[in-house]
Amino acid sequence: MFDLFLKLIFAHAIADFLLQPDKMAKYKSSHTPPSKNLIPKGEDPQSFWIHFLLAHAMINGAAIYALTSIAWMAFVEIFVHAYIDYQKCESKISIHQDQLLHLLSKIIYILILSQL
Repeated sequence: MFDLFLKLIFAHAIADFLLQPDKMAKYKSSHTPPSKNLIPKGEDPQSFWIHFLLAHAMINGAAIYALTSIAWMAFVEIFVHAYIDYQKCESKISIHQDQLLHLLSKIIYILILSQL
């Protein structure tokens, strides 16, 4: 289980930092309106942030799925990751709390798997 935990942590670092381009990090916040070239004519610019946030969370979920082949864990990761990042974007938690919560989610996954 420790090997899987390390893999999950390494995958998180890759997905959360390396695979999150500046554009995604910027526009996943509801407080950052997208640039005009991202918005098709007639679309509400305030609704675009959710696509960037979910895409980022799905990348993290894909990393979990690639390592575990456990679909429920990937879906949980998508929702948990999106919620944590949303809280950070709303300035309700700091980047340190954000990363701690992501680490704790991986610990919880390992604890659940060890009981199955």
